[in-house]
Amino acid sequence: MAINSGKVVVGGLVAGVVANVLDFVFQGIILKPDFEIMQQRLNLDPAVANNPVPWIIVDFILGFLLIVTYVGFRTRWGPGPKTAIYAGLVIFVGIAATMGALASIGVVSIDTYMKSSALQLVTMMCAALAGSYLYKES
Repeated sequence: MAINSGKVVVGGLVAGVVANVLDFVFQGIILKPDFEIMQQRLNLDPAVANNPVPWIIVDFILGFLLIVTYVGFRTRWGPGPKTAIYAGLVIFVGIAATMGALASIGVVSIDTYMKSSALQLVTMMCAALAGSYLYKES
């Protein structure tokens, strides 16, 4: 089985778009008060802290990682939503571990970490399912 690079790109872009839309709602609206408190507590420049461009790029990178992980998992578990969920969980665990480390040193509050992690799990599952739906080997 050869990897269909074009479909990886398309799936990664779709996963990135889904992640960006959900993160806009979750991080930009639902968790906005939590992030404003953190921004004030850490004395961050609002112009820099509220710049969405780095996060848009991160979501597209995560979208590509999701689909590459899904493609790798297909050989073991076959194509389909179950495999996409496994791929999404792998990426989510990496995100949650990193954010957990930031919470442990006080950059992010534990409360914000827990809420953000729950929402990030939803984001990664939806992005993985959407992106993997478009991936076909041939």
